Amino acid sequence: MLALLPLGCALLAPPHAGAGCSLLSLPYERLHSLVGGAGAKSVWRHLRSGRDPAAAAAGADGLGAAARASLAAHTSPSHVAPVVREHSTSDGTRKLLLRLRDGHEVETVLIPPRPDVAGGGRARNARARSTLCVSSQVGCRQGCRFCATGTMGLFRSLDTDEVLAQVFAARGLAEREALPPLSNLVFMGMGEPADNVPAVRGALAALTDRRRFGFSPRAVTVSTVAPTAAAFGALLGIGEEEAPPPPALAWSLHAADASLRRRLVPTAVDEPEALREGLCAALAALPPRRRRLVVEYVLLGGVNDGLAEADELAAFLRPVEAACFDPGRASRRTGVLVNLIPYNDGGGGAAARLAARYERPTWAAIDAFQARLRQRGVWVSVRAQRGADDSSACGQLWAQQPQARRHQPAAGMV
Repeated sequence: MLALLPLGCALLAPPHAGAGCSLLSLPYERLHSLVGGAGAKSVWRHLRSGRDPAAAAAGADGLGAAARASLAAHTSPSHVAPVVREHSTSDGTRKLLLRLRDGHEVETVLIPPRPDVAGGGRARNARARSTLCVSSQVGCRQGCRFCATGTMGLFRSLDTDEVLAQVFAARGLAEREALPPLSNLVFMGMGEPADNVPAVRGALAALTDRRRFGFSPRAVTVSTVAPTAAAFGALLGIGEEEAPPPPALAWSLHAADASLRRRLVPTAVDEPEALREGLCAALAALPPRRRRLVVEYVLLGGVNDGLAEADELAAFLRPVEAACFDPGRASRRTGVLVNLIPYNDGGGGAAARLAARYERPTWAAIDAFQARLRQRGVWVSVRAQRGADDSSACGQLWAQQPQARRHQPAAGMV
Protein backbone atom coordinates (compact mmCIF):
# COMPACT_ATOMS: atom_id res chain seq x y z
CA MET A 1 0.00 0.00 0.00
CA LEU A 2 1.29 3.43 -0.89
CA ALA A 3 2.06 6.04 1.73
CA LEU A 4 -0.12 9.13 1.36
CA LEU A 5 1.15 12.67 1.38
CA PRO A 6 -0.81 15.12 3.53
CA LEU A 7 -4.00 16.33 1.89
CA GLY A 8 -3.42 19.58 0.06
CA CYS A 9 0.05 18.63 -1.17
CA ALA A 10 0.25 18.09 -4.92
CA LEU A 11 1.94 14.85 -5.87
CA LEU A 12 4.85 15.19 -8.28
CA ALA A 13 4.36 18.81 -9.25
CA PRO A 14 5.18 19.74 -12.86
CA PRO A 15 8.81 20.75 -13.41
CA HIS A 16 7.84 24.31 -14.35
CA ALA A 17 5.75 24.87 -11.20
CA GLY A 18 6.39 28.32 -9.82
CA ALA A 19 7.76 29.56 -13.14
CA GLY A 20 4.84 31.93 -13.71
CA CYS A 21 1.26 31.53 -14.82
CA SER A 22 -0.56 31.90 -18.09
CA LEU A 23 -3.46 34.24 -18.72
CA LEU A 24 -5.80 31.38 -17.84
CA SER A 25 -4.86 31.35 -14.15
CA LEU A 26 -3.78 34.98 -13.78
CA PRO A 27 -5.95 36.47 -11.01
CA TYR A 28 -8.53 38.83 -12.45
CA GLU A 29 -7.43 41.67 -10.19
CA ARG A 30 -3.87 41.31 -11.48
CA LEU A 31 -5.09 41.31 -15.08
CA HIS A 32 -7.18 44.40 -14.33
CA SER A 33 -4.10 46.19 -13.01
CA LEU A 34 -2.18 45.33 -16.18
CA VAL A 35 -4.70 46.22 -18.89
CA GLY A 36 -7.51 48.08 -17.13
CA GLY A 37 -11.14 47.13 -16.68
CA ALA A 38 -12.13 47.25 -20.35
CA GLY A 39 -8.98 45.38 -21.34
CA ALA A 40 -9.58 42.62 -18.78
CA LYS A 41 -13.12 42.12 -20.07
CA SER A 42 -11.84 41.98 -23.64
CA VAL A 43 -9.18 39.41 -22.77
CA TRP A 44 -11.71 37.15 -21.10
CA ARG A 45 -14.19 37.46 -23.96
CA HIS A 46 -11.51 35.76 -26.03
CA LEU A 47 -10.42 33.21 -23.43
CA ARG A 48 -14.00 32.25 -22.55
CA SER A 49 -14.56 31.35 -26.20
CA GLY A 50 -11.35 29.37 -26.55
CA ARG A 51 -9.54 32.09 -28.51
CA ASP A 52 -6.05 33.35 -27.78
CA PRO A 53 -6.09 37.14 -27.18
CA ALA A 54 -2.56 37.34 -28.60
CA ALA A 55 -3.92 36.21 -31.97
CA ALA A 56 -6.48 39.01 -32.17
CA ALA A 57 -5.76 41.76 -34.65
CA ALA A 58 -4.16 44.84 -33.11
CA GLY A 59 -6.86 47.29 -32.10
CA ALA A 60 -9.69 44.79 -32.58
CA ASP A 61 -9.57 43.79 -28.92
CA GLY A 62 -9.40 47.30 -27.52
CA LEU A 63 -5.88 46.76 -26.16
CA GLY A 64 -3.12 49.26 -26.74
CA ALA A 65 0.53 48.47 -27.38
CA ALA A 66 1.46 48.80 -23.69
CA ALA A 67 -1.31 46.42 -22.62
CA ARG A 68 -0.30 43.88 -25.25
CA ALA A 69 3.30 44.07 -24.05
CA SER A 70 2.15 43.39 -20.48
CA LEU A 71 0.20 40.33 -21.61
CA ALA A 72 3.18 39.04 -23.58
CA ALA A 73 5.03 38.46 -20.30
CA HIS A 74 2.57 35.66 -19.50
CA THR A 75 2.40 32.31 -21.25
CA SER A 76 -0.08 32.26 -24.09
CA PRO A 77 -2.96 29.85 -23.36
CA SER A 78 -2.35 28.23 -26.75
CA HIS A 79 1.14 27.23 -25.61
CA VAL A 80 0.22 25.69 -22.25
CA ALA A 81 -1.13 22.44 -23.67
CA PRO A 82 -1.86 22.39 -27.41
CA VAL A 83 -4.09 19.67 -28.84
CA VAL A 84 -1.97 17.12 -30.72
CA ARG A 85 -4.62 14.53 -31.50
CA GLU A 86 -8.40 14.32 -31.70
CA HIS A 87 -10.57 11.21 -31.81
CA SER A 88 -14.29 11.36 -32.64
CA THR A 89 -16.81 8.61 -31.99
CA SER A 90 -20.00 7.81 -33.85
CA ASP A 91 -22.17 9.56 -31.24
CA GLY A 92 -20.28 12.87 -31.51
CA THR A 93 -18.04 12.48 -28.46
CA ARG A 94 -14.64 14.15 -28.98
CA LYS A 95 -11.55 12.98 -27.14
CA LEU A 96 -8.64 15.43 -27.19
CA LEU A 97 -5.01 14.62 -26.41
CA LEU A 98 -3.05 17.65 -25.18
CA ARG A 99 0.74 17.84 -25.00
CA LEU A 100 2.18 19.54 -21.94
CA ARG A 101 5.31 21.67 -21.90
CA ASP A 102 7.52 18.83 -20.63
CA GLY A 103 6.31 16.38 -23.27
CA HIS A 104 3.76 14.52 -21.14
CA GLU A 105 0.27 14.17 -22.56
CA VAL A 106 -3.18 14.23 -21.01
CA GLU A 107 -6.72 13.58 -22.22
CA THR A 108 -9.96 15.49 -22.00
CA VAL A 109 -13.32 14.44 -23.46
CA LEU A 110 -16.01 16.74 -24.87
CA ILE A 111 -19.47 15.16 -24.75
CA PRO A 112 -22.17 16.95 -26.74
CA PRO A 113 -25.83 15.95 -26.28
CA ARG A 114 -26.90 12.89 -28.21
CA PRO A 115 -27.44 13.87 -31.85
CA ASP A 116 -30.93 13.89 -33.31
CA VAL A 117 -30.34 11.79 -36.40
CA ALA A 118 -33.78 12.51 -37.84
CA GLY A 119 -33.24 16.22 -37.34
CA GLY A 120 -29.97 16.43 -39.24
CA GLY A 121 -27.52 15.38 -36.56
CA ARG A 122 -27.95 18.25 -34.08
CA ALA A 123 -29.52 17.96 -30.65
CA ARG A 124 -33.21 18.85 -30.87
CA ASN A 125 -33.49 20.56 -27.49
CA ALA A 126 -32.59 24.25 -27.77
CA ARG A 127 -31.40 24.14 -24.15
CA ALA A 128 -29.01 21.26 -24.84
CA ARG A 129 -25.55 21.70 -23.37
CA SER A 130 -22.19 19.97 -23.78
CA THR A 131 -20.15 18.44 -20.96
CA LEU A 132 -16.37 18.22 -20.59
CA CYS A 133 -14.59 15.46 -18.69
CA VAL A 134 -11.46 17.05 -17.18
CA SER A 135 -8.20 15.40 -16.06
CA SER A 136 -6.23 16.44 -12.99
CA GLN A 137 -3.10 14.26 -13.37
CA VAL A 138 -1.08 12.38 -15.95
CA GLY A 139 -1.95 8.84 -14.94
CA CYS A 140 -3.17 7.95 -11.46
CA ARG A 141 -1.74 6.25 -8.39
CA GLN A 142 -5.02 4.90 -7.00
CA GLY A 143 -4.85 1.76 -9.14
CA CYS A 144 -8.59 1.02 -9.35
CA ARG A 145 -8.64 -2.49 -10.80
CA PHE A 146 -11.28 -1.76 -13.45
CA CYS A 147 -9.85 1.55 -14.71
CA ALA A 148 -7.57 1.90 -17.75
CA THR A 149 -5.90 4.99 -16.27
CA GLY A 150 -5.17 2.98 -13.13
CA THR A 151 -2.90 0.68 -15.15
CA MET A 152 -0.56 3.59 -15.99
CA GLY A 153 0.69 4.52 -12.57
CA LEU A 154 1.16 8.19 -11.75
CA PHE A 155 3.51 10.28 -13.88
CA ARG A 156 2.81 13.66 -12.31
CA SER A 157 0.10 16.10 -11.27
CA LEU A 158 -1.12 18.90 -13.51
CA ASP A 159 -0.82 22.52 -12.50
CA THR A 160 -3.75 24.93 -12.55
CA ASP A 161 -2.91 26.21 -16.04
CA GLU A 162 -2.84 22.67 -17.44
CA VAL A 163 -6.26 21.92 -15.97
CA LEU A 164 -7.71 25.14 -17.38
CA ALA A 165 -6.06 24.55 -20.77
CA GLN A 166 -8.37 21.57 -21.28
CA VAL A 167 -11.42 23.80 -20.84
CA PHE A 168 -9.90 26.46 -23.10
CA ALA A 169 -9.29 23.89 -25.87
CA ALA A 170 -12.77 22.39 -25.56
CA ARG A 171 -14.46 25.79 -25.59
CA GLY A 172 -12.57 26.62 -28.77
CA LEU A 173 -13.63 23.35 -30.41
CA ALA A 174 -17.26 23.86 -29.42
CA GLU A 175 -17.21 27.41 -30.82
CA ARG A 176 -15.56 26.44 -34.11
CA GLU A 177 -17.89 23.53 -34.79
CA ALA A 178 -21.05 25.21 -33.48
CA LEU A 179 -21.63 22.50 -30.88
CA PRO A 180 -24.11 23.07 -28.06
CA PRO A 181 -22.56 25.41 -25.48
CA LEU A 182 -20.07 23.88 -23.05
CA SER A 183 -21.57 24.59 -19.64
CA ASN A 184 -20.99 21.41 -17.60
CA LEU A 185 -17.65 20.16 -16.26
CA VAL A 186 -16.86 16.88 -14.52
CA PHE A 187 -13.47 16.15 -12.97
CA MET A 188 -13.70 12.48 -13.91
CA GLY A 189 -10.81 12.17 -16.34
CA MET A 190 -7.26 10.97 -15.71
CA GLY A 191 -6.05 11.28 -12.13
CA GLU A 192 -7.42 11.65 -8.61
CA PRO A 193 -8.39 15.25 -7.76
CA ALA A 194 -7.79 14.67 -4.03
CA ASP A 195 -4.14 13.93 -4.83
CA ASN A 196 -3.82 17.36 -6.48
CA VAL A 197 -5.95 19.64 -4.33
CA PRO A 198 -4.03 22.93 -4.83
CA ALA A 199 -4.27 22.82 -8.63
CA VAL A 200 -7.87 21.62 -8.63
CA ARG A 201 -8.96 24.29 -6.17
CA GLY A 202 -7.08 26.93 -8.17
CA ALA A 203 -8.82 25.80 -11.34
CA LEU A 204 -12.22 25.86 -9.62
CA ALA A 205 -11.65 29.48 -8.61
CA ALA A 206 -11.11 30.48 -12.25
CA LEU A 207 -13.86 28.26 -13.63
CA THR A 208 -16.60 29.57 -11.32
CA ASP A 209 -15.53 33.23 -11.38
CA ARG A 210 -18.25 35.10 -13.31
CA ARG A 211 -15.62 37.47 -14.71
CA ARG A 212 -13.54 34.60 -16.08
CA PHE A 213 -14.91 31.25 -17.31
CA GLY A 214 -18.24 31.84 -15.58
CA PHE A 215 -19.39 28.25 -14.98
CA SER A 216 -22.12 27.77 -12.40
CA PRO A 217 -20.69 25.96 -9.33
CA ARG A 218 -23.60 23.54 -9.58
CA ALA A 219 -22.49 22.65 -13.12
CA VAL A 220 -18.96 21.70 -12.00
CA THR A 221 -18.64 18.25 -10.43
CA VAL A 222 -15.47 16.98 -8.75
CA SER A 223 -15.25 13.21 -8.42
CA THR A 224 -13.02 11.48 -5.91
CA VAL A 225 -12.31 7.92 -4.86
CA ALA A 226 -11.55 9.50 -1.45
CA PRO A 227 -8.05 8.27 -0.57
CA THR A 228 -8.72 9.45 3.00
CA ALA A 229 -11.68 10.79 4.95
CA ALA A 230 -10.23 14.31 4.71
CA ALA A 231 -10.49 14.32 0.91
CA PHE A 232 -14.09 15.53 0.79
CA GLY A 233 -13.54 18.62 2.92
CA ALA A 234 -10.34 19.50 1.06
CA LEU A 235 -12.00 19.38 -2.35
CA LEU A 236 -15.01 21.38 -1.14
CA GLY A 237 -12.74 24.02 0.38
CA ILE A 238 -14.12 23.57 3.90
CA GLY A 239 -12.24 25.92 6.21
CA GLU A 240 -10.73 28.03 3.42
CA GLU A 241 -10.93 31.80 3.75
CA GLU A 242 -12.70 33.53 0.85
CA ALA A 243 -13.23 30.18 -0.85
CA PRO A 244 -15.20 30.09 -4.11
CA PRO A 245 -18.63 28.41 -3.94
CA PRO A 246 -18.22 24.66 -3.48
CA PRO A 247 -18.56 22.46 -6.55
CA ALA A 248 -20.90 19.52 -6.82
CA LEU A 249 -19.34 16.39 -5.33
CA ALA A 250 -19.23 12.81 -6.57
CA TRP A 251 -17.87 9.84 -4.63
CA SER A 252 -16.51 6.85 -6.55
CA LEU A 253 -17.63 4.19 -4.10
CA HIS A 254 -18.12 0.99 -6.18
CA ALA A 255 -18.73 -1.21 -3.13
CA ALA A 256 -20.13 -0.71 0.36
CA ASP A 257 -18.43 -3.82 1.72
CA ALA A 258 -14.95 -3.01 3.02
CA SER A 259 -13.20 -6.13 1.74
CA LEU A 260 -14.73 -5.89 -1.73
CA ARG A 261 -13.91 -2.19 -2.01
CA ARG A 262 -10.33 -2.91 -0.97
CA ARG A 263 -10.09 -5.39 -3.83
CA LEU A 264 -11.41 -2.84 -6.32
CA VAL A 265 -9.55 0.19 -4.89
CA PRO A 266 -6.37 -1.34 -3.42
CA THR A 267 -4.79 1.96 -2.38
CA ALA A 268 -7.71 2.97 -0.15
CA VAL A 269 -6.45 3.78 3.34
CA ASP A 270 -9.69 4.34 5.27
CA GLU A 271 -12.59 1.90 5.47
CA PRO A 272 -15.88 2.91 3.79
CA GLU A 273 -17.47 3.72 7.16
CA ALA A 274 -14.63 6.10 8.07
CA LEU A 275 -14.86 7.74 4.65
CA ARG A 276 -18.60 8.12 5.11
CA GLU A 277 -18.02 9.86 8.43
CA GLY A 278 -15.63 12.34 6.80
CA LEU A 279 -18.10 12.89 3.97
CA CYS A 280 -21.00 13.60 6.32
CA ALA A 281 -18.87 16.06 8.29
CA ALA A 282 -17.95 17.91 5.09
CA LEU A 283 -21.57 18.02 3.94
CA ALA A 284 -22.70 19.33 7.33
CA ALA A 285 -20.39 22.32 6.86
CA LEU A 286 -22.28 23.37 3.71
CA PRO A 287 -25.55 25.31 3.54
CA PRO A 288 -28.49 22.85 3.38
CA ARG A 289 -29.27 23.64 -0.26
CA ARG A 290 -25.70 22.70 -1.23
CA ARG A 291 -25.77 19.29 0.46
CA ARG A 292 -25.95 17.07 -2.58
CA LEU A 293 -23.93 14.05 -3.63
CA VAL A 294 -23.57 11.73 -6.59
CA VAL A 295 -22.40 8.22 -5.70
CA GLU A 296 -20.64 6.58 -8.63
CA TYR A 297 -20.91 2.82 -8.75
CA VAL A 298 -19.25 0.89 -11.58
CA LEU A 299 -21.20 -2.33 -12.09
CA LEU A 300 -18.91 -5.30 -12.73
CA GLY A 301 -20.53 -8.51 -13.90
CA GLY A 302 -20.51 -11.15 -11.17
CA VAL A 303 -18.48 -8.95 -8.81
CA ASN A 304 -20.62 -6.18 -7.31
CA ASP A 305 -23.87 -6.33 -9.31
CA GLY A 306 -25.93 -8.70 -7.16
CA LEU A 307 -29.02 -7.95 -5.09
CA ALA A 308 -27.04 -8.49 -1.89
CA GLU A 309 -24.62 -5.72 -2.93
CA ALA A 310 -27.59 -3.47 -3.75
CA ASP A 311 -29.02 -4.03 -0.27
CA GLU A 312 -25.63 -3.28 1.32
CA LEU A 313 -25.34 -0.09 -0.69
CA ALA A 314 -28.83 1.12 0.26
CA ALA A 315 -28.17 0.53 3.96
CA PHE A 316 -24.72 2.12 3.75
CA LEU A 317 -26.11 5.33 2.26
CA ARG A 318 -28.76 6.00 4.93
CA PRO A 319 -26.49 8.25 7.06
CA VAL A 320 -25.39 10.14 3.93
CA GLU A 321 -29.00 10.71 2.90
CA ALA A 322 -29.69 12.05 6.38
CA ALA A 323 -26.70 14.40 6.09
CA CYS A 324 -27.98 15.69 2.73
CA PHE A 325 -31.58 16.14 3.82
CA ASP A 326 -32.95 19.61 3.15
CA PRO A 327 -36.53 20.25 4.33
CA GLY A 328 -36.76 23.09 1.83
CA ARG A 329 -35.99 20.89 -1.18
CA ALA A 330 -39.08 21.03 -3.38
CA SER A 331 -38.45 17.65 -5.01
CA ARG A 332 -38.43 15.91 -1.60
CA ARG A 333 -35.56 13.77 -2.85
CA THR A 334 -32.78 12.84 -0.49
CA GLY A 335 -30.07 14.82 -2.27
CA VAL A 336 -28.07 11.61 -2.90
CA LEU A 337 -28.11 10.16 -6.42
CA VAL A 338 -26.56 6.77 -7.14
CA ASN A 339 -25.22 6.76 -10.69
CA LEU A 340 -24.80 3.19 -11.92
CA ILE A 341 -22.06 2.85 -14.54
CA PRO A 342 -22.09 -0.47 -16.41
CA TYR A 343 -18.50 -1.52 -17.00
CA ASN A 344 -17.22 -0.61 -20.46
CA ASP A 345 -15.19 -3.54 -21.78
CA GLY A 346 -14.68 -2.02 -25.24
CA GLY A 347 -11.52 -0.57 -26.72
CA GLY A 348 -8.02 -1.91 -27.09
CA GLY A 349 -4.78 -1.68 -25.15
CA ALA A 350 -5.33 -1.40 -21.41
CA ALA A 351 -9.09 -1.84 -21.81
CA ALA A 352 -8.53 -5.16 -23.57
CA ARG A 353 -6.32 -6.34 -20.71
CA LEU A 354 -8.93 -5.32 -18.17
CA ALA A 355 -11.65 -7.08 -20.17
CA ALA A 356 -9.94 -10.35 -19.34
CA ARG A 357 -10.41 -9.53 -15.65
CA TYR A 358 -13.91 -8.02 -15.63
CA GLU A 359 -16.98 -8.09 -17.81
CA ARG A 360 -19.99 -5.91 -18.38
CA PRO A 361 -23.08 -7.04 -16.43
CA THR A 362 -26.14 -8.18 -18.33
CA TRP A 363 -28.99 -5.74 -18.80
CA ALA A 364 -31.12 -8.02 -16.64
CA ALA A 365 -28.61 -7.64 -13.80
CA ILE A 366 -28.43 -3.86 -14.29
CA ASP A 367 -32.22 -3.52 -14.26
CA ALA A 368 -32.53 -5.75 -11.19
CA PHE A 369 -29.87 -3.78 -9.29
CA GLN A 370 -31.57 -0.48 -10.11
CA ALA A 371 -35.01 -1.83 -9.20
CA ARG A 372 -33.77 -3.12 -5.83
CA LEU A 373 -32.28 0.26 -4.95
CA ARG A 374 -35.55 1.96 -5.87
CA GLN A 375 -37.42 -0.50 -3.67
CA ARG A 376 -35.14 0.60 -0.84
CA GLY A 377 -36.00 4.25 -1.49
CA VAL A 378 -32.70 5.17 -3.16
CA TRP A 379 -32.66 7.76 -5.96
CA VAL A 380 -30.80 5.97 -8.75
CA SER A 381 -30.01 6.30 -12.44
CA VAL A 382 -28.01 4.35 -15.03
CA ARG A 383 -25.42 6.37 -16.90
CA ALA A 384 -26.01 6.45 -20.64
CA GLN A 385 -22.98 5.08 -22.42
CA ARG A 386 -21.20 7.64 -24.60
CA GLY A 387 -18.11 7.30 -26.74
CA ALA A 388 -18.28 3.51 -26.67
CA ASP A 389 -16.18 3.14 -29.82
CA ASP A 390 -12.56 2.00 -29.83
CA SER A 391 -10.24 4.32 -27.86
CA SER A 392 -13.16 5.52 -25.74
CA ALA A 393 -11.99 4.39 -22.31
CA CYS A 394 -10.11 6.99 -20.27
CA GLY A 395 -6.39 6.63 -20.97
CA GLN A 396 -6.80 4.79 -24.27
CA LEU A 397 -5.78 7.66 -26.54
CA TRP A 398 -2.73 8.25 -24.34
CA ALA A 399 -1.87 4.54 -24.46
CA GLN A 400 -1.80 4.57 -28.26
CA GLN A 401 0.98 7.16 -28.36
CA PRO A 402 4.54 5.95 -29.06
CA GLN A 403 6.16 4.47 -25.96
CA ALA A 404 9.00 7.00 -26.11
CA ARG A 405 6.55 9.86 -25.50
CA ARG A 406 5.02 8.39 -22.38
CA HIS A 407 8.06 8.75 -20.10
CA GLN A 408 8.07 6.56 -17.00
CA PRO A 409 5.79 6.67 -13.96
CA ALA A 410 7.27 7.82 -10.69
CA ALA A 411 8.94 5.16 -8.59
CA GLY A 412 6.44 3.38 -6.39
CA MET A 413 3.48 4.92 -8.19
CA VAL A 414 2.50 1.99 -10.41
